[in-house]
Amino acid sequence: MKERLFSAPGRVEIGGNHTDHQQGRVLAAAIDLEAKCLVVPNEKNIVNIKNEQYGSLSVDLNDLEVHEDEKGTSTALVRGVAAWFSKHGYPVGGFDGTITSTIPIGSGLSSSAAFEVLIGNVFKGLYNADVSPLEIALAGRYAENVYFGKPSGLMDQAASSFGGLSMIDFKDPINTIVKPIKTDLSGYTLCVVATGDDHADLTPDYAAIPDEMRTVANHFGKDFYGM
Repeated sequence: MKERLFSAPGRVEIGGNHTDHQQGRVLAAAIDLEAKCLVVPNEKNIVNIKNEQYGSLSVDLNDLEVHEDEKGTSTALVRGVAAWFSKHGYPVGGFDGTITSTIPIGSGLSSSAAFEVLIGNVFKGLYNADVSPLEIALAGRYAENVYFGKPSGLMDQAASSFGGLSMIDFKDPINTIVKPIKTDLSGYTLCVVATGDDHADLTPDYAAIPDEMRTVANHFGKDFYGM
């Protein structure tokens, strides 16, 4: 079968940080660092991925239950994205793929969200799933929250899935609004400083952020910043 190439970009926040947890707004942009996957479909209903950065993996799509021993792994993300697609009536199927990525892991540029969106793009492209960019982002967040075990918001996945520069409004958690912003950014350069640090093992610290936000809001009799 003919090979196909899919990709998903990393992202940065232009304005707003963790405001998605509080139903706020974010200005985010995709960047020119990305994850790519060269794939061919197979008839085994198994996803086989070779990747030096994330590690090789195999996921049997006949089993889309949460595996506790997979928490914190890219295997969990693949199984979780497939589970969201299946749960919402979208087709999934096996494929053999090789992933390469220029997004450093743990750099704050959303390597995991790009991976999730990439897997969603593969399922969409190979199996003609009529799924929107927002739904692919929701599948990624579901995989990260439920299967991977990290209570992330939706900003990273939405920015990667939509690409470009976007305003994302989380006022309604069910119907997140994403508005692409068309502007001429020629002449501007975004500088990201490589500090040499890694936040890949900081899941408990990130999980504390929305909890602390809710605690402050609850003190004032609110669930969120303005509700």
